[in-house]
Amino acid sequence: MGGINYFRNLFLAVGTFAGSQVEICLVVPANVDEEALRMMLPPAPSNVKVTRVKLLQRGHPSWFAWRVVRKIFGSEVGARQLVKKLRLDAVSHSDFVHGTGVPVLNWLPDFQHVHLPHMFDADEISARTAKYVDLSRHAKFVIVSSEDAAQDLADTLPHAAAKTRVLQFVSTTPPHYWQLDNSDFARVRSRYQLDHRFFYVPNQFWMHKNHAVLLEALNIAKKRNVRLQIVCSGATVDLRNPDHFENLQRRAAEIGCGDTFKVLGVIPYEDVFTLIRFSCAVVNPSRFEGWSSTVEECKSAGKGMVLSDIPVHREQMPLAAFFNPSDPVELLTHLEAALATEESIGPDNATALANNVKRQQEYGCRFIEIIDEAIRSAC
Repeated sequence: MGGINYFRNLFLAVGTFAGSQVEICLVVPANVDEEALRMMLPPAPSNVKVTRVKLLQRGHPSWFAWRVVRKIFGSEVGARQLVKKLRLDAVSHSDFVHGTGVPVLNWLPDFQHVHLPHMFDADEISARTAKYVDLSRHAKFVIVSSEDAAQDLADTLPHAAAKTRVLQFVSTTPPHYWQLDNSDFARVRSRYQLDHRFFYVPNQFWMHKNHAVLLEALNIAKKRNVRLQIVCSGATVDLRNPDHFENLQRRAAEIGCGDTFKVLGVIPYEDVFTLIRFSCAVVNPSRFEGWSSTVEECKSAGKGMVLSDIPVHREQMPLAAFFNPSDPVELLTHLEAALATEESIGPDNATALANNVKRQQEYGCRFIEIIDEAIRSAC
């Protein structure tokens, strides 16, 4: 969902800024998941044209040939033919390297394997590092989502520092958000059995997302006879740490917070924004982020947040309440403060909506600036 939302918001931003002046050709595998593709595309009419190709279909002979030729000869013959056929001016956010005939801009999402190596096995770290070296060495520009990631790139891959471009993505608030009312609140409360006052954590249950500190804060709150309800949505499978979710559930049972640590799993996207709207605050306790989509969604919605004190969160939302991600007492202090105040979602709807559109346009503008610079410098 993170990748799907990233590209949908990028397409919307380009359309908002440039309209029909810029055409995006979205190249996908021939056997693409049609539902995922549908969620990725902005509403019609749009400036996005979809092209399905066997070259990107993992396991297809064309895919094997492309990968083998690139590995042995360092050539992008297959990609070059595709670029020429589609008459592209530049290629962005792909796994192509060099020799396509047009500027290639590659996106590196984050450097989690550098900061949290204990969450990866040695083979995965090696493979991820090799891929980053390959993509950054041959790209015209390397796109990262934060100044924090740009510094990581300069520290770990200094050869790419001069070609780094920062593109801070913006998440768009869906139109229905601005029409949400108490009937919508009553619907989600009934569906998910929620308290009238709750905190919302829309993070997948990966180990670095740090749900453990939420449980320890709830444990302390229970001992103080303070009722807090934390509502979590997102996928419950961590492929790197398959026992992680089970361990969290076991800890929740040990401290007796089954009804205050609510796990909803993957829920409809419209419910995500309803929970954002009516929560006391949205919490992101993560130990690492590239550029958090959760934070971006709350910025667009004008929603207050309680965030782990990591550099990228400071960069992304400096006015949030921050806590040490290893300190449940500090987290609890912020949650109790939010619980004691009347609900506030920040600006009024009209102001937040106008700010949302402005940020979208700036995002689209920045992306087009980077593409234009790459094309000009390649001439």
